[in-house]
Amino acid sequence: MGRLAIMQEAQEKRSKQDRIAEIRKKADLPTLEPKGTPKEHNKNTKGTPKEQDKGIPKEHNDSVTVTLLEHDRNTIYDAEKRNSIGTPSISLSKQHFKVYNWLISRGYKGTFNKALATKETGVAYMTVRKALWRLESTGIIKSKYDATLKEYEYTIDQNIDVKGPKRNTIGTGTEQYQNTTGTPALIEEEDIYINSLLQLIRTRFSSLSKIGLHRNDITSVVKTWKLLGADLSTLPLMLEMMNHSVESGNWPSRDGTVDKPLAYIRKCLQDGSFDRPKGFVSQQERMAGMMAEEQQRIADQRKVAADLEFENMLADPDSDLYRQCLERFNKYEKRDPADPKFQPTMRKYFDKDKAKNACS
Repeated sequence: MGRLAIMQEAQEKRSKQDRIAEIRKKADLPTLEPKGTPKEHNKNTKGTPKEQDKGIPKEHNDSVTVTLLEHDRNTIYDAEKRNSIGTPSISLSKQHFKVYNWLISRGYKGTFNKALATKETGVAYMTVRKALWRLESTGIIKSKYDATLKEYEYTIDQNIDVKGPKRNTIGTGTEQYQNTTGTPALIEEEDIYINSLLQLIRTRFSSLSKIGLHRNDITSVVKTWKLLGADLSTLPLMLEMMNHSVESGNWPSRDGTVDKPLAYIRKCLQDGSFDRPKGFVSQQERMAGMMAEEQQRIADQRKVAADLEFENMLADPDSDLYRQCLERFNKYEKRDPADPKFQPTMRKYFDKDKAKNACS
């Protein structure tokens, strides 16, 4: 190779490095500086990849095993995309997108640990680790490890447009992205529903989780019900009844007892049948009852107040309200206070005036 060719190659390498540094600076990404000499760096990158990137969050250093070149390719791609349009836009793989979707189902701020993410998403533990690093290195989430509680506190940036894997549209041959700008990730409607049920079990029906009802069970039930055309909207109520039976020991079986609650619940969920336990009242029914009681209480208070106002009106024949009611009497209604029908007639017109004033 001639001297001129060597100089051109060296200049191209420097231009590429300058371009990478410029893109990272615009995207506000940390500068990558390999540790040690070039010779030591080459040794480190052989075999198992080492974490050379100072931009990798400290709490993820134990979990991230990607090469420097792969990190450059990912972050530079995201940086170019952020600079080319006004709103940041980042694309994730299917498994990484599933982890992101799971985090959103827990809220835009909260806590998690990797073991729980693996169990509830069905994604491999190492893939969960890589997904979390990917989400943090691109700025989608910010997390901080709590060594005392052994869990991560995280915050999701709602201003980043996160896109899921490409999917072929039936009959068109075109490809579409699932878009999630500021809204829960729509990886699939089925996955969203499963995540909402798991959230329900975790927060309200914790007894089901304690006996061993987990994501695989719920996923299997949802798929079976959809295949049979069953109404999935009844599933939360069934889970609530099952949770009641686990807590109270009151089962809808012949003798009212069950030897293996988890096996019994799994069978009932697959069959789509679980009778209402004796004495069970759902939260929706309790809320409806509370609303009815409150409405009745308000109606009683208004009636007492109206009765008192009517009595005060009868005691003051010179009042404007008394005269207004009296003027509405027709020619067949007697205006004599001694007549037994006088007060009921006055009350009729009194109530009409009250209703009219309430509407105006």
